[in-house]
Amino acid sequence: MGLNSSVRAALRRIQSKHATEFGKVIQKILALSLIDMGYRLVEERTVQGVDIDIVHGETGSKKAIEVKTCLHREVSIAPKDIDVLHRRIDDGYEAYVAVLSLPLSVSLGWVMVPAEDLKPGRYGVLSLHSRCDEHLSEAVNSAFERRFQVVADEILTCETGSVLRFLKESFGI
Repeated sequence: MGLNSSVRAALRRIQSKHATEFGKVIQKILALSLIDMGYRLVEERTVQGVDIDIVHGETGSKKAIEVKTCLHREVSIAPKDIDVLHRRIDDGYEAYVAVLSLPLSVSLGWVMVPAEDLKPGRYGVLSLHSRCDEHLSEAVNSAFERRFQVVADEILTCETGSVLRFLKESFGI
């Protein structure tokens, strides 16, 4: 269900080279992956509010996604994360926390957790996996792996500090 080992190796190289921008870079690749899955990007934010709002082109299904990348097997979900996700639920969106743990990326990949019942706090990624939407997680992992293969080499050739500009100029995100 997770990502293949070559993707994890490239993720680690990107994290090493672009450490300060790593989370934002991975969030943007995730957004591109969701577009590849047939969603239209309503908004992708690197500050303030839910990270990604999308609407499916065929079904009209609306999702709001808070993205968390971590270098460990635990992730923190802040009160502000829960607050903005619940506001999106009130607006008719399905709300998710998308978690990618580098140590667990091969076994789990992206873990797409419905946010309705989540509370602020520190969570083990494995415990979040037991609550995940498996169908959505599998679809996201597949799309992410394909999209990542397209952009990883170019991201690795970007100078430190220029990768977000590259993604904006090349993909409009």
